[in-house]
Amino acid sequence: MNDTPDSPDPYCLMTEIILLRQSARDHDISDDEFTARLQAFLDGFSKQ
Repeated sequence: MNDTPDSPDPYCLMTEIILLRQSARDHDISDDEFTARLQAFLDGFSKQ
């Protein structure tokens, strides 16, 4: 296991995605729009 504080916790990331999905549904964001936003988020996340 990698215990460095810089490495993201995959469970934390998954929870974040679930919360984003619920929020998107609450605001009537389409699945396609959500997918595009999620992809942009993950692209930015992986470049850190």
